[in-house]
Amino acid sequence: MTNLFKSVGGYMLGVCFLAGIALVLAILVKGGVWFSEHVYPWLERCSSIALTVMLLGLLPLALVRRARAFAGLSIFAGSFVLGLTAWTLCLLICHEAWGVTGTLIGVVLGGVGVVPLAFLGLLFDGTWSDVGQLLLFVLITLAARMLGAWIMAKAEALPSET
Repeated sequence: MTNLFKSVGGYMLGVCFLAGIALVLAILVKGGVWFSEHVYPWLERCSSIALTVMLLGLLPLALVRRARAFAGLSIFAGSFVLGLTAWTLCLLICHEAWGVTGTLIGVVLGGVGVVPLAFLGLLFDGTWSDVGQLLLFVLITLAARMLGAWIMAKAEALPSET
């Protein structure tokens, strides 16, 4: 009989521990969403500036052999600004569409789970133009990252000038 109470007590302790972890994660998600709501307008401006610099400054600079590595690295680094902005937008959309539970699931799936959940939320809502805009934003981010890596690889492949 004592073993039964010990095992039931162990299970209860385990359940309470898991519930505590879920509560802490939910609080972190709510705080992350609050933070994202306040930071997103700034990230949006930074993304606009980064994309403008990439298109008007760094892409033409990549045509210059000596500056190619710098331009590729800068485009690659700028893609992370775009990626952070896209992820923050997806976090906000995911929270709007699925609430804390859906956002928590998206964050637990390696953090990137909020992106497909945001797409699903927009699809189920029927806001097709928002789906297209978010898809374009994610594709621009990935294209900038791949382009920056490709330019850096091309710069390394060239024989160095002495």
